Amino acid sequence: MPKKLETQVLIVGAGSTGLAIARELSKYKVDASVVEKNVDVCFGEVKGSLGLIYSSIGLATTNSLILKSAVTPDLPLSKLFHRNTLKTRLTLEGFNVFPEVAQELDISFKMSRRLVLGKDADDFKALKVLEEICKSMDVRPEHLDREAIPHWQARLARL
Repeated sequence: MPKKLETQVLIVGAGSTGLAIARELSKYKVDASVVEKNVDVCFGEVKGSLGLIYSSIGLATTNSLILKSAVTPDLPLSKLFHRNTLKTRLTLEGFNVFPEVAQELDISFKMSRRLVLGKDADDFKALKVLEEICKSMDVRPEHLDREAIPHWQARLARL
């Protein structure tokens, strides 16, 4: 006969939402249990993020918008990014509190920036589209010449 489990709160699903709920409940005297059908927590949830945490205003979103702009070339870039959607607001809010949560949980966390390089006319054309998309997101990319790149990389290594 299977063992009977009794709990005050049963959280079905160990995805990011279920785990966030469990974490919040752990701050109180609540008997909470999490059940998951997959072999691990957040299994298949983040797909190709490689464990990276990103804001809704950044290179990961920009790359997605570049793909959208290629599929819908007649759509103005300003229509591709919607700053006030619930998804965008919640993603940015979560991103902004992550350093504090990482410190609370005693896990390592490092902010990083990205360097996007171009080597020929086609690359520079794509970088121009990337810059337009960034500007529509109120992100101001930094332009570097060949001589500035090693200094930029050294600065990042110190962060």
